[in-house]
Amino acid sequence: MKDAKASISTQISDLESSIATLDTSIEKRITVVTAVDLQPTTFSHFFKVQGNVETDQNAVIVPEVQGRITSIRVKEGQRVNKGNVILTIDSKVLQNNIDETQSRYDLTEVVFKKQESLWNQQIGSEIQFLEAKNNMDATKQRLEALKAQLAMYSVKAPFAGIIDELRPKVGEMASPMSPVARIINLDEMYIKCDVSESYLSKIQEGDSVGVYFPSLERTLATKISRIGQYINPNNRSFVIRLNINNRDNSLKPNLLGEVRIRDFSVDSVAVLSSSLIQQLPDGSDFVYVLEKTGNSYKTVRRSVSTGMSYDGKTHVTSGLTGTESIVAEGSKAIRDGEIVLLSN
Repeated sequence: MKDAKASISTQISDLESSIATLDTSIEKRITVVTAVDLQPTTFSHFFKVQGNVETDQNAVIVPEVQGRITSIRVKEGQRVNKGNVILTIDSKVLQNNIDETQSRYDLTEVVFKKQESLWNQQIGSEIQFLEAKNNMDATKQRLEALKAQLAMYSVKAPFAGIIDELRPKVGEMASPMSPVARIINLDEMYIKCDVSESYLSKIQEGDSVGVYFPSLERTLATKISRIGQYINPNNRSFVIRLNINNRDNSLKPNLLGEVRIRDFSVDSVAVLSSSLIQQLPDGSDFVYVLEKTGNSYKTVRRSVSTGMSYDGKTHVTSGLTGTESIVAEGSKAIRDGEIVLLSN
């Protein structure tokens, strides 16, 4: 019965073709369709993950000593260079110690030089010479230690960046337990994402990716700069890092980004709009191909095998060469072997 049906369908198709050729009024009765002319093209598939913008230069500044704040040298939002003074802490007591130690060092230096001159003339004892030298060296070390402590009373920027927050006021007490400022460098930032281990063999360092920031409605192009070497057993994922340029300072730490990563690509293949692919009751896929018949076109149902789909496009792995004309509009209202007219 199936063979008989196929034979009859063929005969009907041939008869309709003959009728289409002879009947000048055929245009009033046949279906008008549009077609898509295929050309071999490149198909790429992407997957998306979410990541947060981060920076290594985001520091909360804490003073190393305790004391009263005497001056604040910067304002919130101000850009500073590495080493610029943010604020100063009262250091009068320490400065007095430095002045006293400096005077003592000057004296021990004079005594040492005189003792050295005598020792060179073989006058005096070696013990006197060594004691004078030891006193001078010890006083010098003490003076250098006090000056190093004095530097701690000036809180400085550890790197170039922007003062994002200033917490204290002049006259308040500063303490190593209380942060006084936050400084952020927004020039060089990166995104970290957790990627499923199933993609481990499909991506590599240097792959191009796109990052979309919903809050900014902006997309940036970058590359995978690093792939983590550890699989997190809790969620079966590994970490990737994407370096991003942020010269305009529009990106902020912890900003959410959607990362689009390509995991499959193939050249010179047939790619169709997914909406053009239809299914038979048994689940097999097919499309209608147009074949020229005189002044009309005949539809031919072509079975196809499909691969991945992305963004409304489907990769056809077999059944098409990529050069066919595929019925688009009107494909739902036609059948195999039907004579149709092609709309301009």
